[in-house]
Amino acid sequence: TTTTTMAPNKSCAKIGCKFVSANPCKCDSACSKFGDCCVDYLPVCVSSSSTTTTTTKPTTTTTTVKPLSLCALQGACTYSSKAPCHCDSLCSTYNDCCPDYNSFCK
Repeated sequence: TTTTTMAPNKSCAKIGCKFVSANPCKCDSACSKFGDCCVDYLPVCVSSSSTTTTTTKPTTTTTTVKPLSLCALQGACTYSSKAPCHCDSLCSTYNDCCPDYNSFCK
């Protein structure tokens, strides 16, 4: 039979389920071996009801749009020889429509 000695004072709920050398009691998996677990180690760090929260940073995407590369930037649903894509009724035939042709011109 293994008995785990519980050290008083600190709480795993406060310091997390990890080894922190400055704390008088520990909340890592080795505390049972050394007998220095915090009083709430078992319910906080071992219990099947304990949860882990992961926080992620939002991702920012920057898109650079070339001049005249959208019908909205060309300002009309017509052919422009200066544009890299087109917004006229023949662009579907030539497969050179701007990405926003259907939403902007139809």
